[in-house]
Amino acid sequence: MPSTDAPAATASTTKNAIRLAVSMFYFGQGLGFASWASRIPTIKADLGLSEAQLGTILLMLPIGQLLTMPLSATLVNKYGSGRILPLAAMLYALVLVLIAFSSNAWMLGAALFLFGIFGNLSNISVNTQGVLAEDIYGRSIMSSFHGAWSLAGSQSTSYQRYASTHYRRIARYKYYHQQKELGDGRSKSNYDSEKT
Repeated sequence: MPSTDAPAATASTTKNAIRLAVSMFYFGQGLGFASWASRIPTIKADLGLSEAQLGTILLMLPIGQLLTMPLSATLVNKYGSGRILPLAAMLYALVLVLIAFSSNAWMLGAALFLFGIFGNLSNISVNTQGVLAEDIYGRSIMSSFHGAWSLAGSQSTSYQRYASTHYRRIARYKYYHQQKELGDGRSKSNYDSEKT
């Protein structure tokens, strides 16, 4: 005689898998946005931007979001958030590479405009999926999805801090090594004494 618990267990497993999948998309979006936001001071310094220039360039992100909001809603309604979300999330992540390789203000502005476009498309898609997941659960679980987004932000900040410290040490080591080869008289002991 088959167990009556099997269908219930399968349904529960499916619900949990859906919730985990949606949470991972929220986490990925939070990680992507925090990766950009935490690098703003560095990008500003690298490109030699003034406060006014940076402020103007940063406007490109919300402009991209606002201009494409109707289009994003239309695409999600026509093709479904389940199809749009993976593509939008991938493009959202790829634009981070464009931001990283921006060598001037114009490139950065264009990259942020695209970041806004795909960010908006991702937001509408993932929130639609969140609402559908709530329908499956029959109760509000949206706060857990937003928690995943926030968790990603804090994790990204911690990673950025670690990576920044690590790469500064590598840069200092390379500098002292080059100076030693040039006969500057510095040695690795100088690096060891200053690396902290």
